[in-house]
Amino acid sequence: MKSKGTTSWIIRYQLFGKRRQYKIGGYGKGHEELLDLEDAIKFRIDCRQKLNDGLDPKLDF
Repeated sequence: MKSKGTTSWIIRYQLFGKRRQYKIGGYGKGHEELLDLEDAIKFRIDCRQKLNDGLDPKLDF
């Protein structure tokens, strides 16, 4: 269950004619599993490169 006031980074994309979404992590600082804006952008760039190669980023990480 999500705590009140928490947010997640989600990437939405379309691959092979199907729309998908992928939760890449929680928003914030101070914990290893949380991503700030800079880390989320880097992760999104990696996902976009995988999509350009025809790979589903959700299955590849």
